[in-house]
Amino acid sequence: MPILSHVGRKSVKGRAAILTIYLVLFGGAITMLYPFLLMLSGSIASNHSEYEFRLIPRYLYEERGLFETHVFNKYYRYSGVADVEQQWKVDIPSLAGGGKAPWTNIPIEPPSSADGQTPSAQAVFEYELCRKPDLSDPRIQQRISDYNEFREKHLPLALRDCYWIGSRSRSFQGDDEYREFLRAKYQTLEPLNEKYGTMAGSWPEVYAPYDRLHNRSIYVEDTPQQRDWFEFKSRQPIAFARPAVSEFGWSDFLNKRYKGDLEALNKAYRTSYPRFFDIGLSETKPTAESMATDWSEYVRTRLAARFMQFTGGAASDALWRSFQKTRLGKVELPTLPDTQAVNSPPTKQLNDLLLEFVATTLPLEDLRVVSAENLYRRFLLDKYGSLEALNTAHKLSASSIEQVYFPMPETDWKEMMDDPWSVKGYTLSRAYRTAINHILHHKQSLWNTAVFCAFAVAGALVVNPLCAYALSRFNLPAAYQILLFLLATMAFPAEVTIIPNFLMIKNFPLLRIVCGALGAGIGVGMVMIFLSWRKPILLTLAGIIGTGLGAWLVSDSVAYLVQLADTGSGNVSLLNTYWALVLPSIASGYSIFILKGFFDSLPAEIYESATIDGASELRIFATITLPLSKPVLAVIALWTFTAAYGSFTWALIICQDEKMWTLMVHLYQYQLYVDACERMAGFALASIPTLLVFILTQKMILKGIVLPSYK
Repeated sequence: MPILSHVGRKSVKGRAAILTIYLVLFGGAITMLYPFLLMLSGSIASNHSEYEFRLIPRYLYEERGLFETHVFNKYYRYSGVADVEQQWKVDIPSLAGGGKAPWTNIPIEPPSSADGQTPSAQAVFEYELCRKPDLSDPRIQQRISDYNEFREKHLPLALRDCYWIGSRSRSFQGDDEYREFLRAKYQTLEPLNEKYGTMAGSWPEVYAPYDRLHNRSIYVEDTPQQRDWFEFKSRQPIAFARPAVSEFGWSDFLNKRYKGDLEALNKAYRTSYPRFFDIGLSETKPTAESMATDWSEYVRTRLAARFMQFTGGAASDALWRSFQKTRLGKVELPTLPDTQAVNSPPTKQLNDLLLEFVATTLPLEDLRVVSAENLYRRFLLDKYGSLEALNTAHKLSASSIEQVYFPMPETDWKEMMDDPWSVKGYTLSRAYRTAINHILHHKQSLWNTAVFCAFAVAGALVVNPLCAYALSRFNLPAAYQILLFLLATMAFPAEVTIIPNFLMIKNFPLLRIVCGALGAGIGVGMVMIFLSWRKPILLTLAGIIGTGLGAWLVSDSVAYLVQLADTGSGNVSLLNTYWALVLPSIASGYSIFILKGFFDSLPAEIYESATIDGASELRIFATITLPLSKPVLAVIALWTFTAAYGSFTWALIICQDEKMWTLMVHLYQYQLYVDACERMAGFALASIPTLLVFILTQKMILKGIVLPSYK
């Protein structure tokens, strides 16, 4: 009978009540659906927007959002916008209060802030530096064309880094291509780990060496990994070529040396630089005394060896041999090494020795700073002949060649505008591709999870109904105490039983159980043979005595004789087996309690008719009780599947062998070294089986909801 009658529904109060119910249900649906949609949105978000919590990521409908995604995926390493500062040569904190980006002639106006405070450097980068340049201007196009030509033909491999190479917690396009390169070369991880001396468990755990080419202490050692890395870089298209910058460190050195006082520097240099970032590192030692002093100290104490070129000829080589003999007692290299070579210097000792030689012995007049920036400037001067011609061709206003820098923003915009769907497609699929590769690499976890869930559901649908049927069908004297015990198990969280269950699984008394069952059977059989009256009390006593003798005396004797265990107890360990996963989850006090209540509600006349017709209890249970209980059994199956499928702690504790890990354990390991987008993609993929099971059982579950109204 409906709560509201047909006539009552037409009244104002009735309609208001119905509307209220629908609004409450709709609100509840939103509270459940909204987090799920956020998870799906997060799985296709970019690394830049992973914490924006938008149902639709901005890069899908906004051009600037797409550019921010492109730039973030391209430059991000460990420190947010630091790579943009290095590659674009922009002092982002100084632009937070306004200013001008001289390399693009774009005025910087700080975005307004709701609280009236100065916006952060990150906000300035995101909303001001991402302005789109005029790519239709032929001079802007010429800048980009010259820069690409320089990277392709004049940038040494030793000064070439790669874009899109992430850290251990992030994965970008370069990481995927690097892994594909290694997969094609080694086929599987085993030979790669053996050659590299690594322990990567899956391909997403393989990351490219972090070059840090601008770092003074970093040297390129001749190892299999480095050889593969340089081979990979040499095969990449020009869009992946990343010049190893050095002037970011130079401007930072000057900033600290003059304590941020730009006026003091300009006064000492007799210049008018608007920012520390505009002071280029001269290729040779400057003639001005103050600038020469700073240049010399930076080169001797901060510059990496890979940016040095020795021009002293035989005189420098003689000093180098004398220095080696003094420091090492012998001469290992008769001439100064070519610092631009791929694998030079080959050892840390030689790298440190070379830096010490430059810091203490070499006349700096015999050294040239051959950085990527200076190579680019030399390339432009050779092409255009003069700075004035270069300014005209590139639409610049540089007063010295050191003020010319890589056209990073324009190149980034053109890359994105030339193929926006590539940026979208990669960002949409990146997280799912990484998660799927990880899951497929651990295919055994899918089988382990399937076996665990199948046996857990099958066991729950056999053991729990049998126990509930016995409590409901037979008037057992201790039925109330048994039911109270089952209810007591519901009062404690599952974590309480982890340690006892682990100890039981680790020392499982298998021999005692087998011998006890055989002893009970033999004892009851002997009583039935020799005692014709077969009194129940005698059968019970025979079973108890036989069980005791079999479980203790016989099992200990057998264990001692065949030495099943060191202690002679006959216990076995079920760790790292499917039994360990399934056995503790078969019986559930809550499921038994629910099933008993449902069985009690079934009409007694059905059982009486079946008994009169001569049906056994097993047949009554199988042909009458179970078919009528399908809705409740479907709910229990769904509960059991969800618990088994989502089990992480128990599966990790009792299956310490990685070959026995379930999908959830592998996904937990996976999320430790991926970003938020990839974690959400893994969760989204993991939710598919649960969704499918719910769809398959929803009709029977709904029948269980409405079934009582038809009794």
